Order: sequence, then C-alpha cells, then structure tokens
Amino acid sequence: MESWILWLLFVFAIAAGWWLGRRERKQSRSLELGLRHLLNDQHDQAVAALVGELEFLSDNVETHLALGGLLRRRGELAKAVVVHESILSRARLDTKTRHQVQIELARDYLQAGLLDRAEALSIQLARENPR
Repeated sequence: MESWILWLLFVFAIAAGWWLGRRERKQSRSLELGLRHLLNDQHDQAVAALVGELEFLSDNVETHLALGGLLRRRGELAKAVVVHESILSRARLDTKTRHQVQIELARDYLQAGLLDRAEALSIQLARENPR
C-alpha cells in the first residue's frame, strides 16, 4: 500500500513539473516575441505582446514602469495611465515603489493635460513625503 502512495506522488510530481515547464516556455515565447517586435521598430505589436506577458509577470514592477514610460513617450497616454494605475492597485508595493509609480502617473496626467489630477497627486506625494 505504501509503495502505491509513493508511486502516485512520483507520477504527480512528474506531471506538475511537466505542466510548469510548458507554462514557463509559453511565457518566454511571448516575451521573446515582444522584444523581437521592439527591436524591429514594430512598436504596436511589441506593446501588444508585452502587455499580454505582463499579466504573467505581475511581480515585476520595473517592467510595468518601463512599459508605461514607453507608452507615454509614444503619446498613448490613456494606456500609460492604465498601466500605472494597475501597478498602484496592488497592495504589496513598498512605500518607495508606490511613490515612484505615483510620480510616473502624475507625469502621465501632466502630459495628458489633466492638470487637476497631476496637481492633486503631486500634493498628496508632498504631504506623504515631506523633506
């Protein structure tokens, strides 16, 4: 009886490893495709591929910030705001990272001409981080 339990655990471990390996391979293909588009100056396709990949890489804040900055530089301010707001919606951000994202969001608002939102966010940041 004990050998059957060990056998089932062994089969389960192999199946779980195989599934995780396939999942990681799909993620890396999507990321590779996005980077290839970016290097070939196909920015629209790169953004589409990377946004899909970022759902899987939800713990990588720096990548989200870079994508938001890229979108802002390209003039896609609504998408940049969405990316930065999605980062802020996470509860696990430390204070320094949260302030960095809020600064980027204020820059999005400023460039979009939403001066009231940019000002309100800047005032909030100044109150939270007096120097």
